[in-house]
Amino acid sequence: QNFEDQIAFSREHIRTLEQKLRAAIEKIEKLEAGDVALARQLAGQQDRVRKVEQSTRSRMSQMSSNLAQQGELADTLQHDLTEKSQEVSAALTELSQKRVSAERLPPGFGL
Repeated sequence: QNFEDQIAFSREHIRTLEQKLRAAIEKIEKLEAGDVALARQLAGQQDRVRKVEQSTRSRMSQMSSNLAQQGELADTLQHDLTEKSQEVSAALTELSQKRVSAERLPPGFGL
């Protein structure tokens, strides 16, 4: 009888261990599934970060290009402005000389 009790106890102990083992396996499977989901989520986030980095690099490059073009345009405008200023100055000098010449004419000349 004692031997049979030990066998029954051992079988019950084995069933308990099997249940604990199944529960542990389920927990591991759930953790693994969670790890896979986290890995996918992380991959998605990394992809979004890469896209934002590429977009930012592209925008910075475009802004740099725009600034270079604006600098070239500013240089051209400055050159044109200097040129026009010299033309206006020359025209004013010529006009002033003509006025001085006209003042030297005798009264009533050219009327």
